[in-house]
Amino acid sequence: MHAHAVGREIFLVLLLVVGGCGGPDAPATSGQVPFSGTVTLDGEPVENAQVKFIPLSGESEPAVATTDASGKYELKSGHAGAAGAKPGEYKVVISRLVKPDGTVAVAGPDRSPMQLMVEDKATESIPPRYSEYQKSTLKATVPGGGGSQDFQLNSK
Repeated sequence: MHAHAVGREIFLVLLLVVGGCGGPDAPATSGQVPFSGTVTLDGEPVENAQVKFIPLSGESEPAVATTDASGKYELKSGHAGAAGAKPGEYKVVISRLVKPDGTVAVAGPDRSPMQLMVEDKATESIPPRYSEYQKSTLKATVPGGGGSQDFQLNSK
C-alpha cells in the first residue's frame, strides 16, 4: 500500500472511531440533515458494512454509518456522532471486512480496521471499485432538506 493510501486509511479509521462516539440518538447539529439508504451486493442486503461519505469540497465534515441486517444505513457526522450530514457533494466508500471463517470483522473504538486485517487476517468483501477511496466511483448528493440514496453494488 502506498504511503498516501495508508494516510487516507488512517484518517478514515479515526473518522469511524470519533464518529461513533455520539450514541444512537445524538441529535443533528446545525446545518445537518437526515440522510439514509440501503446497501445491497448482488441484490442481497449487506450487513455491518461501513458507509463513508467524504466531502468533495473541504467545507464540510465526513459522515459515516454502519448498515444493519437489512442493509439500511443512517449517516452520522461530527465529533459527537450527531445524526445526519451537511448538504453537499460526497464521494462514497463502502467497506466490509470478513475473517477467514466468513464472519464479519467489525471495527470499533478498541480495534481499528488495520488491526482486524493484521490480527484477525480479515479481508475486504466489497469490490475495490466501491471499497477503496482511490477507486470508488460512488458519489452522492445530500440535498438541503435531507434525503436518501440506495447503493446497489455488483460483485462482477
